[in-house]
Amino acid sequence: MRLCLFLSFILGIVALIPWSMTAGAQSGHGPWSEPIILFRAPILRYPVLLADPSGFVHLFVLVNDDVESLDRIPPAVFYTRFNGSEWSQPNDILVSPIAQVRSFDAVVDPGGTLHVFIGGGSGLFHCAAPLSGATSPWSWTKPEPLTIEYVLSSGAVTDSVGGLHVVYAVAGRDVYYVQSTNGGNAWSMPINISRTPEGVGTDGLQIAVDSAGWVHAIWSEYPLPEVYPPLGIYYARSIDGGRTWSDRFEIVGGAYAMGNIVVQGDHTIHLLWTGAASILGGKFHRWSNDGGESWAPVKEIVAGHGGLTSPPSIALDSAGTLHAMLDGELSGSWYTHWDGTSWTPPEDMSWVFGSGGPAPLIVVSEGNKLHLVFSARPEKQGGKIAEGKVWYTTRQIVAPAVAPQPVPTPIVASTATARATPIPSPTTTSEPIRAVLPTSATPLPRNSDIGGTSYPIIVGILPVALMLAAVIMVQAMRRGR
Repeated sequence: MRLCLFLSFILGIVALIPWSMTAGAQSGHGPWSEPIILFRAPILRYPVLLADPSGFVHLFVLVNDDVESLDRIPPAVFYTRFNGSEWSQPNDILVSPIAQVRSFDAVVDPGGTLHVFIGGGSGLFHCAAPLSGATSPWSWTKPEPLTIEYVLSSGAVTDSVGGLHVVYAVAGRDVYYVQSTNGGNAWSMPINISRTPEGVGTDGLQIAVDSAGWVHAIWSEYPLPEVYPPLGIYYARSIDGGRTWSDRFEIVGGAYAMGNIVVQGDHTIHLLWTGAASILGGKFHRWSNDGGESWAPVKEIVAGHGGLTSPPSIALDSAGTLHAMLDGELSGSWYTHWDGTSWTPPEDMSWVFGSGGPAPLIVVSEGNKLHLVFSARPEKQGGKIAEGKVWYTTRQIVAPAVAPQPVPTPIVASTATARATPIPSPTTTSEPIRAVLPTSATPLPRNSDIGGTSYPIIVGILPVALMLAAVIMVQAMRRGR
């Protein structure tokens, strides 16, 4: 009788092991790579990270020589890119046409052209360069203004046929939309898409285009002249390619701001935003499956950890999984992903950057390669501002690989001009920075999911080992009788 009970117990454990390990590894992607520092400079601002269908990952950042030069001397725009195995040496590609920079964005169109948008005290400017020559300052066109009004915030996106869609907030006023169908050589007349009440300003713009060509925009609103606390997140859409727009719709009212948007397929929209740390805190999510016609209830991703420092950074992989990086004002950064019904427990990513507080950015390349960039906020050390840094880490995720497409040969107007006198270059190495996707555990300790290449071996060997142990114990019991 005891022998039968013992064997039943062992077989029960063996039956449970594969299920329990599989359950623990359902969200188990590959391990994070060892963090590397991509970039060092005195003052780093407005980092932009994007991936293109060719498999390249692009990083832009604005650099000032010191705190005293902020808003007085135009910053330099530095650029580096990842080709799948290494990062290029960062290079200053142009000098901002304005000193008081308040917004910066970049997109890559299907024709193989990078577009940069710089906004602030003197307006909103656009310039472009082909992917093949983007590392050279002589490949970039002369920055041309879309508007000369004071731009507080802006957002840009390209559609499947290369059209450019841009939204911008004029300081103390509304959100305006413009588009270009010829690579930025000409722009449409601005359309007021927010039509906010008297005494309300706009900020925190983001824009997206779905596969059906519908354009979706979100922004934050705030009271004038107090500015703080914010009044909530608002949304508008165009179902005719940007020609006409819906009335503004309140996604959430109250002390919420710093929103972001991503679209999936034809009409699935995900919105993420943050609460003011001193009032509400938290990170939140709301989505629509019908192009913004109706919306699911607001879902809290994580309580507390608010702060109007930077919007959540979000990206979709080839399996349709939504990945997000969340930034807290005083409490670090976290990674999480949405499985279609719920968010995974946030993973503390402070092991990457130590201290200093990052502005995290996340993108997916080739369908299943996740890239994270963290840029430190300036800190005072010994009465001086500490050197700024940009960290990078990557991981393989559980999603189908998408083969890189050949880099197209774009047609860009030849209007490149010589740069202004550059500021001192940041500290870099003379060789490209290598960052290879890992196949084993990272060398830094952290809280990570079960996963990696050893998982299938463990699942296969452990039940056999237990069965073998059971047989040995049965033989020993028989001998002892």
